[in-house]
Amino acid sequence: MDEMFQKVKIIKVDRNVHRIDDLVAIDTKMKLFVNGSKLGEFYLSPHDLEDFVLGYLLDERYIKSIIEVKKINVTDTDIKVELTGNQTIKRDKLACYDGWVHQDQDLVKINSDFKVERKKVMDSFDLLIKKAEIWSKTGGTHVAALVGEGQFIVREDVSRHVAVDKVIGAGLKAGIDFSKSFIVCSGRIPPDRVVK
Repeated sequence: MDEMFQKVKIIKVDRNVHRIDDLVAIDTKMKLFVNGSKLGEFYLSPHDLEDFVLGYLLDERYIKSIIEVKKINVTDTDIKVELTGNQTIKRDKLACYDGWVHQDQDLVKINSDFKVERKKVMDSFDLLIKKAEIWSKTGGTHVAALVGEGQFIVREDVSRHVAVDKVIGAGLKAGIDFSKSFIVCSGRIPPDRVVK
């Protein structure tokens, strides 16, 4: 987790001016390539990058299952993914909310009898805040948790979108049944996060 923040000298202004050391969340720009094609550039926290890729590819419907991912290679500046088959990455139906580019997808009605008690949602949000380690040190990250049957997976990122992608990717790796789970997260929920 240490690579998600660093100590820097800042000038704090309240009633007085103070020079102090403070912890600041780190972000970096990463290029994502899928089957040799550049899919995009993302500003994100340099941690849990495999979770990000898996969640993003699943959210954007480039994959339906983790078995479609042959290889993920992460360098300091690039994430290169090889998918099974010879599928080409189409970028013709992209939409943008808050500067976040993603596949343009309609909201689909979900038929499910899955229900969550209000208390479980509230307790999950309380636990989310308790587990927000980087946010508690820096105040500079968004936090998302995937709550499944007996599972509570948390991921943090400077981007609220990437925090959700990371937690979905972690859930995919853990084999969580998404039809019997829900997400709690910090920040507002724009339309593209609802689609996820």
